[in-house]
Amino acid sequence: MKKQIITLAVAVAVVAGSTSYAFSAGKSGAAFLRIPVGARASAMGEAYGGVAGDLDSLYWNPAGLALCRQMSFSLAYTRWFEDITYQNFAAGYPLAGGYGAIGVNLLSVGEEEGYDWRGYETGKDYSAQDLVVSLVYAREVGDFSVAPVVKIISSKLAEESASAVGLDLGIQRELYPVNLGLSVHNLGTQMKYRDEADPLPMIVRVGAALPFYLSDFGMTALTDMSFSQDVSFKANIGLEASRYFGDLGLYLRGGYKTYAEKLDAASRITAGGGLSWSGFSINYALGSYGDFGSVHRVSLGYVLGVSPAIRMAGRQDPERLYRRGLRQLDRGDYLDAVETFTEVLILDPTHEGALDGLDEANRRLQ
Repeated sequence: MKKQIITLAVAVAVVAGSTSYAFSAGKSGAAFLRIPVGARASAMGEAYGGVAGDLDSLYWNPAGLALCRQMSFSLAYTRWFEDITYQNFAAGYPLAGGYGAIGVNLLSVGEEEGYDWRGYETGKDYSAQDLVVSLVYAREVGDFSVAPVVKIISSKLAEESASAVGLDLGIQRELYPVNLGLSVHNLGTQMKYRDEADPLPMIVRVGAALPFYLSDFGMTALTDMSFSQDVSFKANIGLEASRYFGDLGLYLRGGYKTYAEKLDAASRITAGGGLSWSGFSINYALGSYGDFGSVHRVSLGYVLGVSPAIRMAGRQDPERLYRRGLRQLDRGDYLDAVETFTEVLILDPTHEGALDGLDEANRRLQ
């Protein structure tokens, strides 16, 4: 069985971003917690810590959920080498002035032949499975968005099992036109198999997202920096281009990861795309892991009552724009307030506050 455990450890470590992890002493356990989630984020070089208003923010910076306004669902599936599959489900709903969500991640390995300590077959097959259930509540506090996440973690390998409780913390703030984020992941108890215990892979992530327009295309530029005990520093960048045809949105994405130890240069590059229509979205990401081959990720999503053509392109959130318009009105920047309230009404034509704000700004201009 030792042979299969090593194979599994190497494979999981590679998809988590560091082949050297599997052979490093004195570092963290539970490598599956570092595996990226979501095709959109993966296609953009995993540079997602500054994104807001997307359910997948649960995994990258949970404070981004504070700008979600509607019930939403997300389902992702990834099939890797060594019969490894990774499945992710998330659901969110506006709750008590903020936003609550639940995420379930399941990493599974198909049955493998068992070996004893001498390398002989035991005649018994074994399987491995890792499960994480995450609960989050995000809300805006003044000019900041904040969120804690509680995670219940369990792992099973053959007849052995381990469990732990983890905590993520996230904060975001918009410094127009950039949205900035800071998050800490995987604080908590240790994962213990028999007499051996390892800490969770704590990660500190700093991210930024810049939405802008280029001709008829909506663009979002992203950058991330992360620090951990397994990989001291890595930086990622991503870019998304979007184009709309009514309620139909088309997306093209690319990214670059600076850290890909012991993997070829192509493993640093990510790519993908997606489309959305009438609340539904589908996204695809392609990544390379050197000799292990390519990995394909697919994500499905649904947002009740709003088109992903607005959410997914990184356009401004109507509520955040509305508050900016109020600040401009208070400062006497009436022309800017008119422009901001008008943009709110483009995103949400029924926004009563923006209608009133637009009338007031026009009145003061007279």
